[in-house]
Amino acid sequence: MSSETLPFTRTYNERLKRKLQELRKRVFQLPSLNGANKILAHWVASAGTDKHITWSCARLSFSILLQDRRVDLATVAYLLGHTTTKQVQKAYKRHRAKSQSEVIALLPSMESIHESTDKCPS
Repeated sequence: MSSETLPFTRTYNERLKRKLQELRKRVFQLPSLNGANKILAHWVASAGTDKHITWSCARLSFSILLQDRRVDLATVAYLLGHTTTKQVQKAYKRHRAKSQSEVIALLPSMESIHESTDKCPS
């Protein structure tokens, strides 16, 4: 009985080994994190900025800029390489306040406040 299952097991193991080797191949030839940060530092310097920007900071900024433009979370997650929006909601949420002038414009005007208080019985 073992002689009948052995060829199947060998064939299965060989196929599995080939499949794992294929999966280990890289789809893109990307630099290491250190290499990516060096490239990013060059881009930042070329832009005339003297700040220290890391790859992580660039991803966060990209996410915030997209969200400021009201891009939906599913699209933001996709562009950042995530399969769900959970990581975007957790790690890439907006870290800065919305436009102050837009928020202030939502407040009632002084005239409308005076009008409403004039209508109140004394």
